Amino acid sequence: MLEPQPFSWNTARILIADDEPDMREIFSAWFRNLGCVVSEAADGKEALEALARERFDAIVTDVRMPRMDGVQLVRQLHESGRYTPVLIFVSGFVDLTLRDAFDLGVEALLSKPCERKALVGAVRRCLLRRQLIFEPLEAIAPPAAHDYIRESFSLGASASQVALGRGGMSLNVRRQLSPGSTIGFALAFAEGPLTSLSGWGLLHWSDAIIGGSRVGMEFLHLEDESRIQFARWVSERNPVSFIPRHGRSNPSLAQLPVQFSQAH
Repeated sequence: MLEPQPFSWNTARILIADDEPDMREIFSAWFRNLGCVVSEAADGKEALEALARERFDAIVTDVRMPRMDGVQLVRQLHESGRYTPVLIFVSGFVDLTLRDAFDLGVEALLSKPCERKALVGAVRRCLLRRQLIFEPLEAIAPPAAHDYIRESFSLGASASQVALGRGGMSLNVRRQLSPGSTIGFALAFAEGPLTSLSGWGLLHWSDAIIGGSRVGMEFLHLEDESRIQFARWVSERNPVSFIPRHGRSNPSLAQLPVQFSQAH
């Protein structure tokens, strides 16, 4: 695996897709002032045309646009077989949940109006993740050592289902957990492309199930050996989802004996 290179905005190529000229101008200026190369598109169709001509490191797109909206753009991007991190803006008029967006492959969901710090920070994390560098959100502390508890799952138990994505995972836990909490994990797989996965992440969503909850988390830190194994897995599997909702996305990782550590 290649060693991570020092981060620099000067090497970043950003595509801004929005049908509001004022918004495109503002967002583009934010990234140009950082030294990025920025291109603009008025809708999803123009964005696809730009993607056919050149490479981009991240796409910032509105969800409501004429001719082709942001969700259609993401799906077309997947069909092309090219992975590019996508951040998407939504409004109260759009029914796109965080769960569905992450499952689709979107890496961040933002709302308008958006603060510069929030958008720039989200894009930076997208760019770092391309090198398998996971950086905690500001003011998010890792789980304390005494907050970890262990749960063991037996082979074939439904609670052992784990679905991995490009930037996180979903799995079943035997308790109710609230979004916004940090979760520590130490997963051990009996077989498959991964033997272990240890680190911690931010819980984005939680759905109640019988005997506990299914939770979706974004990786904020992976231990060195886990990062190496995960990088290999991503390269081999090329997953679409950022955080998949169900184990069906990765059937080979479902139904495996797992040990799980989680924070309160």
